[in-house]
Amino acid sequence: MFQTKNRVLYCDESYLNNPYITLGALRCTDIGRQNIDKKLSQIKINLNYSGELKWNKIKERTKKLYIEFLNVFLQKNGIVFYIMQCC
Repeated sequence: MFQTKNRVLYCDESYLNNPYITLGALRCTDIGRQNIDKKLSQIKINLNYSGELKWNKIKERTKKLYIEFLNVFLQKNGIVFYIMQCC
């Protein structure tokens, strides 16, 4: 996580079983981050889930959790999403 001028940037990479490295990043304000954290935490509580989400390990019993998480990010809560794939 990197923070500057009230902006927060989260980055992650993925290259498991893939010839490409995928880099993803989320940028938001600190207030936006707090709001998103609350929403995501509430979803995990409501669906009785703890732990890290792994997008390559979605199961039928956790599908609703992933859909709810995606809906939070698709609501345009002051989040900017970046993705880059490298070879």
